Order: sequence, then C-alpha cells, then structure tokens
Amino acid sequence: MSKIQIWEYVLKWGRAQNPELPSDPTNFSREDFNTLKNSLQQIIPFIGFYNITSEEFSDKVLPYKKILPKELYKDLLKYFLKPNNQKSGPCGDETKSVNNSKYQETERSSGRNFLKKDNESDASGSRILINQLALIITFEYHRLGRPNLDTCHSKGYHPITRHFGDLGIDGNNAFQFVYDSIMNCWANSWKIALVVSINPMKNVRELYNFLKEIRKKFGSEILDIIFVQPVQPSNPTGYFSHLDVYVVKDDKITWKQEFNNVMDKIITKAYSRNKYGGDEILFYNEDEPYHEFSNFYKAQITIGHKEWPTIEHYFQAAKFRDRHLHNKIPLSRSARKALQKNNYKKHKDWESPTLPDDKESIMKNVLFQKFTQHEKLKYKLLSTGKVKIFNHTENDRYWGDGGGRNHDGLNRLGIMLQELREIIMEEEKSNLINKYNSNSFIKWVVPELGELRQFDDLIDFIDFENFKI
Repeated sequence: MSKIQIWEYVLKWGRAQNPELPSDPTNFSREDFNTLKNSLQQIIPFIGFYNITSEEFSDKVLPYKKILPKELYKDLLKYFLKPNNQKSGPCGDETKSVNNSKYQETERSSGRNFLKKDNESDASGSRILINQLALIITFEYHRLGRPNLDTCHSKGYHPITRHFGDLGIDGNNAFQFVYDSIMNCWANSWKIALVVSINPMKNVRELYNFLKEIRKKFGSEILDIIFVQPVQPSNPTGYFSHLDVYVVKDDKITWKQEFNNVMDKIITKAYSRNKYGGDEILFYNEDEPYHEFSNFYKAQITIGHKEWPTIEHYFQAAKFRDRHLHNKIPLSRSARKALQKNNYKKHKDWESPTLPDDKESIMKNVLFQKFTQHEKLKYKLLSTGKVKIFNHTENDRYWGDGGGRNHDGLNRLGIMLQELREIIMEEEKSNLINKYNSNSFIKWVVPELGELRQFDDLIDFIDFENFKI
C-alpha cells in the first residue's frame, strides 16, 4: 500500500469518527478542521509524506493543510517546492515525519518491522529485526541501569527499565505494571522478556513470591524471566530454579556479558521456526509445542454443571441424541474411541456440508469455555500475537489443514482459535485503555512503553488491509 493510500484511509477513518463533517474539504469551517485535527493529531506524525509525489501532495494533502502541525506543513512546502528533492521519485527522509526518530523502516515482512539505524548497519549489512522488549524491573536500592542500546538493538531487542521501592510495599504495583506491559506487547505482536533485580537480598522470600505469582499466569514457554542476582556470600543460588528463571550474577563487571548471553538464548528460542521454516504455529501431536491448543488436550471444562475431561469429549457427545450415550462419553478415557463404538447412532445431518453452522457454533462455545476457564491456556493463546495458527494434521481437512506445508485444508479449528484470540485480546486492550485513560488507536497504552513507538510504522498502527468504517 502506498503512502498516499495510507493518508486517504486515515482521512476516511477520521470522517467516520465525525460523520457530521462535510464530504468535501472546501466546505469545511474552521471548527470542522479543528474537529478532524483533534481526531488525527496522534496519527499524522507517523505518515510518510516525504515518500509521495508533488502531484499527490498538491491534490490530496494541501486541501487538508489546516489539520497538519505548522512545522510539518512548512517543511513539506519547502520539500515539494524544490525539484531536486525528487530526482528519482518519492524517496525523501521519512524520519522527519516520525518525530526525527533515529530509526527508519527499510522493509516489511509478515507484519514485522525491519529497521536499521540511519547511516549504520550491522557487520553483514543485513537488516535488524526489533520487536522484542526486555523489561527490566529493579527494587530497593538496586538501580541496575540499562544495557548498551547499540548492543541490544544489534541482537534484536530493546530494553526499558523501571525502578520500584520496597518490594513488600510496592510489589503489587510492580506486578500490575508487568502484567499490563505483557498485554500491551502481545496486543502488538511484540515478544517480551522480564528482567528482575533486588539489592540487598533481605527480601528474598518476597521476591520469590513475586516471581511465583507471575509464573502462575505466564509459563516459561511464553515468558522468559532473568534474575540478576547481587554477588553476596549468603545468596541462595538455586532458590528460583524450579520457577524456570535464568540467573545472572551481578558482579558489576561481567553481568552485562552474562545477560547478553542469556538474551541470545531467549531471542533464538523466540524466533525458532517450525519444521517448514514459516512464521506460523502448527499444533496437533502431544510431543510438539502448542499441543494445548488441540481438542484432545486434557483441560477439564464445566458446562451446565457437568464436567468434561476435554472439549473433544463434549464435542463428540453433542453428536448424539441418545441421552444415555451423551452421559456416557464424559466417562470414557478417549472421546474418539467412544465415538467409534457408537458412530452409527450419530446425527444423520451432523456431517452434512449444507449444515455446518450447528457444529461450528458448538465448537466456538467449547473453545471459549476452555480458554477462559483455564487462565494459563488463555495467556498462551494471547502470547501468539497475530501469528496464523494451523491444526496441522493430514487426518482432517475440515477442522485441520490437511497436513503438508501448503495447508490445503479448511483449518476451521485454527481459524476459530485466531478469532477467539482476537476477542479475548480486545477485552484486555479495552481494560488497558480504560485504566490509562487512553485512546483506542494508541498502540502503546502503557506510558513507560511509549518509547517503542520509534520502531512502529503506520501500517502496524492501523490494519489497513482489514480497514472498515
């Protein structure tokens, strides 16, 4: 999508927020321009005006000059009035339109930002992917400081530090901040790792409880935690081991090197590919990651005061009108075997291609019950961001993708999980927006994460491919 198309979509969105505005800007009053300006003022700085032609600027942007910031408007006039600025088409310095950020977009792929510093690249000249946050939390008298930004960015992550006081007093505030930051990152398809340090170590029990509460919600497969441990003879070196926490000893000299080594492992794990090398999630077999997404995963649900060992048990029971069989299936060790024994009694119209709505509505309901009744499963689903999910099996071409790398099946189960993920995340985002008194189109709602805007571009900011008024 071109930059001028983005601008047109932004205008369309702004008018949709203010339907009383005239369709033609020549009929705008001063109040009309101010109304539109107020709606778009936080979006305009992200638009690449320097990457449009002078004709596009004249025809599409100038009619709305009164909603542009004055300094930006002056710079644009100077830019487009000088022919030398466009010797080979729209290729101006887009960093001017992004608050002079020292980063600029160089390529987009699969919804990620590929960024490099102005006038700088890594040793191989390759682009640097940055969409992982290292959130550094310190307590008591320990101000850990922030690692070298150039080193962090070269490895593909950005660090943000926040200091809290006494853990016994400030622990709940710290927990809420960590939770909100995780939700904000996942909502934007960013990965996040947590770094924690405290000094002196007198409150080791409280720190243990703090990390334990985090682990109750976020398992090690979706959140890596690094504990930077002060070097003291009395420190219990293995105290946090069963919480799946990396331990880095802070000796004031080598801790940053140890920290970088751990982050290398975390980054490698975060961007490990599936067996086909794609940026997508495949699930089905018990011995593979994300088996929890399978209907056969043992996550008991309660529906109508009745307990079901898996959602597959409930789904298979729904195929029978026979009340005896319906009550018998929850007691079966395998829902699939119970179905095979009594398959001849199944609803005649259950597999009819013309009547899919009933079975799909049942599936959507049990998926909702599973991922809302089990908090850890909910967060594992949310941690996948906006990545596509595939029920990867050759045994099923309706609920599954048919197996293989081309995903030729309908993959209805994978698609429903993506839809459920969006519904649950919208609720989390709404809670953040209300808590921080933010706007729905602000990407980084948690104020401390605002500096991550330097890695954003407008196409991630608003999903224009699915843009609807």
